[in-house]
Amino acid sequence: MMVRERGHALTIEITRIGNKLRVEYFVPKLCNIDMINRLPGVNKVEKGDPGAKGIFETENINDLFTFISMVPTDLDMVFDNAPKTL
Repeated sequence: MMVRERGHALTIEITRIGNKLRVEYFVPKLCNIDMINRLPGVNKVEKGDPGAKGIFETENINDLFTFISMVPTDLDMVFDNAPKTL
């Protein structure tokens, strides 16, 4: 599955194993590293990494929807050179 506008184009592969769902994902755009590093099962990333991968298992399909809502969008982007406001 591909989810546009989440991490640019979040890709998710879901495999059913008994009563569990194995969720493997790739976030191609690191809009907000802090938010990405809080995702379940993520391989921690740093500035300059080409994307983020992770795997988690769940028995509850709602965890998938919660996960998708946690993936940052362009609105969550952090700019290093943002002008300082008063």
